[in-house]
Amino acid sequence: MMLRQLLAAGLLFLCLDAPWIAFMALPVYKAAFGSWMTLRLLPAICFYVMYVLGLWLFVLMPYGHLRWYWVFAYGAAYGLVTYGTYALTCASVFVPFTPSMAIIEMLWGMTVTAVISIVVVNIVA
Repeated sequence: MMLRQLLAAGLLFLCLDAPWIAFMALPVYKAAFGSWMTLRLLPAICFYVMYVLGLWLFVLMPYGHLRWYWVFAYGAAYGLVTYGTYALTCASVFVPFTPSMAIIEMLWGMTVTAVISIVVVNIVA
């Protein structure tokens, strides 16, 4: 079951996050950072692998047996912590990274992770 959950979470995350990056985040980041914005594939792949492994380890495995709203809440919390760490670090060291960008990133992280959590637990499990 672990492998199925990991694969499902990874595929779902990629399917939800790719359009978000392409149509929402990238235009905002390009406007703010200009030529500094480029896609580096290896770090991106490493992020997705680490994120999905963390999601399974900290949300799906320990809380997957709970009611859907608890899985949703723990998924949202994991998304807030992980995306919040990224967004607040960026906001603290990169001048063009505005507080509104940080808030949007954190809201997206909470949303996408909560949705992935309940879908994987209720459909794959």
